[in-house]
Amino acid sequence: MGWLQQILSPSNANKYTLAHLKSLHSTLSRTPVNERNKALIVESMRSMAELLIWGDKNDPSFFEFFLENNVLAVFWNILAHSHSLVQIKVQLVQTLSILIQNIEAGPSVYYILSNDHINNLIRHPFDLSNEELLAHYVSLLKAIALRLDEHTVQFFIASATAEGVGGAGVPRFALFDASLTLWTHEERMVRTAVRTIVLSICRVPDAAVRAFVSASATLPDVMISSLRADYAALLNGMSVATNGDGERLDEALQLLLDEMYFFNDLLEAGDGLLSNHLLSGFLTRLVLPLLVAPLTPLPPHLALPPPPPPLVAI
Repeated sequence: MGWLQQILSPSNANKYTLAHLKSLHSTLSRTPVNERNKALIVESMRSMAELLIWGDKNDPSFFEFFLENNVLAVFWNILAHSHSLVQIKVQLVQTLSILIQNIEAGPSVYYILSNDHINNLIRHPFDLSNEELLAHYVSLLKAIALRLDEHTVQFFIASATAEGVGGAGVPRFALFDASLTLWTHEERMVRTAVRTIVLSICRVPDAAVRAFVSASATLPDVMISSLRADYAALLNGMSVATNGDGERLDEALQLLLDEMYFFNDLLEAGDGLLSNHLLSGFLTRLVLPLLVAPLTPLPPHLALPPPPPPLVAI
């Protein structure tokens, strides 16, 4: 790696220059994406992010070059040809996440977010079984969500022509949909992050966003389903606690409380229609079964599933 560092890490006098940025762009544009070149591509993307963040604070010509040469398209081309090279995918996602988090100038942020390459990146079929890639992907989603306002959100919610009566437009919101697919992920940090993302979306004061979220059947469904699962885990923890194991009960209770706090945040952030959907599901799928089931049989669609049997120590 010594020769690579010498090429890509010039002296400080030459590092933060437009010439260096142009050199990195040339490297990324012309270097074939393969196993042999992956270290060069990864380091070039990392260095470019560093220069762009420096330029955002010190020299606007850096980002003008980034814009004029459509560097995001170069990144997307690299992703399209990276095949199974996980290191390149990780660096690309990390680079964009770092840029979105650290770029301060309004026009620069708008340019990064306005290009549909970001939506394509969100929808890209990454192999999220890779923990490092998953971490940076979720970090990217969160960075985007924290930048959302009534202006920037317009870059992420759009209509697509759908087959049907009159070819009506069907709204699409890749950031929202991608977050919901990770709602029940086994990693608690991922679950926490996607809830932060969804809450940020629900808090955007924009009519189109509120209409989209309120019309979503998926959000109330995953919200109530997770509450039911947490309640079932609490029952299981209670049965185990009778045998002297209270740790699982404490954990289950904390998870349920965290989800209830988030549920309350959603009610406060959403408009009336979303709140009605959430409260309706909460009442018919959770509260009624809990309060009425011990007294009288409930219809099958309202009954809670039986809690899983407690684990038996071997």
